[in-house]
Amino acid sequence: MKAMNKYGWVVVVAAGIVLAAAVCLLRFGGFDKPKTELPDLSSELVETLKVTKLSVAEFNYKGTAEVRTKENPEEVLCHVGYSAAVTAEVDLKQVQVDDIAVDHTNRSVTVDLPDITLKATLESGSALEKLPSDADAGLSDLLRCSLEDAERKAKETPEILQAAEENLRTTVEAVLLPFLKDRGYALLLK
Repeated sequence: MKAMNKYGWVVVVAAGIVLAAAVCLLRFGGFDKPKTELPDLSSELVETLKVTKLSVAEFNYKGTAEVRTKENPEEVLCHVGYSAAVTAEVDLKQVQVDDIAVDHTNRSVTVDLPDITLKATLESGSALEKLPSDADAGLSDLLRCSLEDAERKAKETPEILQAAEENLRTTVEAVLLPFLKDRGYALLLK
């Protein structure tokens, strides 16, 4: 009976050692376990892109806009000369988890980029010149027509949007690529 008691203690001690080793291996990564970073990759990328507005290009315009009468939109009341800056902006806060596709098999991440918006502002210190000078047009009409004209001309100029898109892609790559390369992923932008 004494011999059995001796073996019982050996079994209990051995089981304790095995249990302690298993706990340590599980806790400190001794077993190959699936990486938990993968499901959270999209949300981490969204957090990385949290920027209010990103100006990706700015262009200066000097132009002439037509101010039309409200009663008869075909009738030109006067022309106004202006100097404006048109900024191509992107709101990266629009990028949500649904806009990021993670392909774990091919180790790639595809980000659907938000649309670029154009915003015109009149350059400070620039004077609005209306022709004829005695035309009955209010300042608000002159400002509105000048800004609308600058934005319309910017949208009609493909080089502006192309430069803005290229700058946006370069910026997003600069922000996300180091993060993804550390994890072994490639970045695709659409």
